[in-house]
Amino acid sequence: MKQFLKSKRFRVFITVLAVLFVSCVASSVLTSRSSPINVALGTIFEPFQKFASDIRYKIDDIVLFGSADKYEQQIEELKKELSDCREKLTDYDEISYKLASYEKMLGIKKKNPDYELVFSNIIGTDAQDLFSTLILDKGETDSVAVNDPVVYGKYVIGVVRSVKPTYCVVKTLLDPSVNMAAYETKTRETGFINTSAQYALKNTYRLCGLSRITKVKKGSLICTSGTGGVFPKNFIIGTVDEITYSDENISGIASVIPGISISDLQDVFIITDFEGQGVEEIED
Repeated sequence: MKQFLKSKRFRVFITVLAVLFVSCVASSVLTSRSSPINVALGTIFEPFQKFASDIRYKIDDIVLFGSADKYEQQIEELKKELSDCREKLTDYDEISYKLASYEKMLGIKKKNPDYELVFSNIIGTDAQDLFSTLILDKGETDSVAVNDPVVYGKYVIGVVRSVKPTYCVVKTLLDPSVNMAAYETKTRETGFINTSAQYALKNTYRLCGLSRITKVKKGSLICTSGTGGVFPKNFIIGTVDEITYSDENISGIASVIPGISISDLQDVFIITDFEGQGVEEIED
């Protein structure tokens, strides 16, 4: 406190107060009467009044700009905090999504301990072949091979068709080149998935090989049968939408709605090994 009273700042502060006080007194006297003495006093104190007014405005400016700088600093700090929160939220959302994906596979892994699974992100699609072709960020270095099945939770998505060291290309069930043995869960009737371009445009699969007197009906659940050595058994393909009959033969054909929307997927699992894999190869 003693140092402040002796400081230059304190002396300037006292000087400013004195000038303001004198200015106020002079102003009061000048406005009370207009005698020659008042005129003389006005002439004497007018410079002091102007000086005091300038000082006051400068002090106001200093306070104003000082406050503005402070607020600007606080705003920048809040912006940084908000940015940090957004980054943490993004990380949280990503981790939550991955956790959900792993949880969906956990039950499958427990029931099928022989499965070797590789988590993979979808990094691209073929613009000329909408949702029939996916590009994944796992390849030979992750033990991925041609004909490895690709799944998401309990749903089958497609099969690996080509592999590079760091990525692979997957053909989904919407691609006409993919064949898959299947069965209906209630009647146990078997058939095979072989989608045509006409069905793919409607985002549906074609289940062929059903009996002419099939008991498969709308809403029936279709799953993989495991025959062929490419796809494991009991993964969900989709549900029957309608049954039609071919004019060329006596078999029935079912239109199957995919169990999961491929366009909504961000990641999948590649099954690199399972019991019975490669026992029978299905040729395109």
